[in-house]
Amino acid sequence: MTKIIIFEGISTCGKTTVKELVYEQLINEWKSCLKVDEGIISKTFLSDCTEIEESKIRLKDIFLSYLSKKYDYILFDRCHFSNIMIFECAFEEFTDVEKLLVKHKAKIIWLYFHPKHAVQRIRNSLQYRKGIGFERYISRLIKGTKNVKEESVKIYAAYKKDIDNIDGCFKKTKLKYLKVDVSKIVNKDNYLLVLPSIMKYIKQ
Repeated sequence: MTKIIIFEGISTCGKTTVKELVYEQLINEWKSCLKVDEGIISKTFLSDCTEIEESKIRLKDIFLSYLSKKYDYILFDRCHFSNIMIFECAFEEFTDVEKLLVKHKAKIIWLYFHPKHAVQRIRNSLQYRKGIGFERYISRLIKGTKNVKEESVKIYAAYKKDIDNIDGCFKKTKLKYLKVDVSKIVNKDNYLLVLPSIMKYIKQ
């Protein structure tokens, strides 16, 4: 059976970095593995979908489409939790998507950090993240602030809200997940420290 592995967490937690590390490890072990670009899932809660019902249908279609490809592992950035946060809707709205993932025994890697680390993580991310999407996100986040202190306060509040929201999703989900604290990870190379525990969980 194809194993679905989903990497969840708020912006700058390292989802893409960890997904790449896991992918490389699985390929080195001669496993057939497909990594799905974050943009595929993001389109279900950005401009392509403006209604919750449309988003749910799109998500289910995406998962079913990739499951038909018969890989050992399929790695996703984000899942229905992100849609719940963006649409600010009830967890129950995505019950059908949840049931589909449970049926196929999907697992989630939850990369967590305390919101007090958000400002430093953003500074670190701006040094290597490509594209203007992330910069626009941060610009919207700190819009209206007058100094660095106000920026930090606003960033902390926004990240705490997102962390609380995703924590609420994990309290309700029936999916199996591994919570990995990445609060002390300050650069991309340090993610190698958490890779062994993640690989062990994925293979269980």
